[in-house]
Amino acid sequence: MSTQPPAWRSAIGPSVLGIGALALLQALAAMARPPGGPSLQAALDALWQSAPYYPPWVVLCVVAFGVLAEGGSRLGDRRFVAGGFAVAFVTFFLPYVVYEVAVAEAQAGRPWTGALQVLRHARPLTFFADFVLFVGVYALLHGAALARGELAREREARRMAAEVLELRLQVERQRLQALQAQLEPHFLFNALNAVSGLVRTGASDEALAAINQLAGLLRYATTASRTEWVGLDEELAFVDDYLALQRLRYGERLRVTVRTSGDPTEIRCPPLVLQPLVENALRHDLDVHAGEGHLALAVDVDEDRAVVRVENALRAGRPPNPGLGLGLSSLSERLAMRFPGAASLDAGARGELFVAELTLPRSDDGR
Repeated sequence: MSTQPPAWRSAIGPSVLGIGALALLQALAAMARPPGGPSLQAALDALWQSAPYYPPWVVLCVVAFGVLAEGGSRLGDRRFVAGGFAVAFVTFFLPYVVYEVAVAEAQAGRPWTGALQVLRHARPLTFFADFVLFVGVYALLHGAALARGELAREREARRMAAEVLELRLQVERQRLQALQAQLEPHFLFNALNAVSGLVRTGASDEALAAINQLAGLLRYATTASRTEWVGLDEELAFVDDYLALQRLRYGERLRVTVRTSGDPTEIRCPPLVLQPLVENALRHDLDVHAGEGHLALAVDVDEDRAVVRVENALRAGRPPNPGLGLGLSSLSERLAMRFPGAASLDAGARGELFVAELTLPRSDDGR
């Protein structure tokens, strides 16, 4: 939490400058008064003679502002304002009047003790200008304390809002990491399932090739798990390797068509967003029958977005392989967190096809 310097300390500089400017204005007024025209010497004399009168005002500004700034919400209470004014009147203004007369007596060459005699015979209006200045200074200090309090409250509100946003961001990151951690074992399960299928059929050469292929896939998955964004071209290369592994399992039964339009290197996306689409297509097709299956993968990139479409045939009367059921649901949640309202995943039956269509926005912020 950020801290502010004491209010009285922050008031020293502005108080000196403000009272100094007032003294300078008085000197300039004295400069223009001599009968012979403006005189710099008259200004310097007036500045020298008025110098003792201004330090008490600086002290008033510093002390009163420090006290008022500590008032907080009480600054809007009339009783607090009236009480503060009364205290300042008694502790500053009345002593200052005595001090002012004593200084004037001393500058006139008379004993300063004669100040009490002067005050005894003085009219109340004699010190009216001092009283007006006192009221104006106090009002200015009160307004400055109010403004300072309001700024402090705004800073605190912004700080608290930033902390809340940071907490929400941390929660979202943890949710995303949990989904990522959930997806990686899901991918590993399906990849190992492909290898184990080859082992069970006794295809040792194909199984060895699949293990080597799996090692490359795992390297990408491990690296991708430590980053937030990858290129769509990297995802397509990973899917191509994943399909190569699946071809070792399904052999000639798996037929794949890939069509790409536009430049996928211009699209950034979270890692492991395409593999669940392909895995889901296999689960709805080749895993539920012994015949051939055709998987169509199309990628269209334009100036605003990329659309990835994966299609496979639906087999009438054959339910899909239930699997773990995590791929598409996890992917939808990840997309909603990474691209709120900008990305979409639409999956379902369309006639005789099962279609999964993924839309990713183009980003210009360096992702």
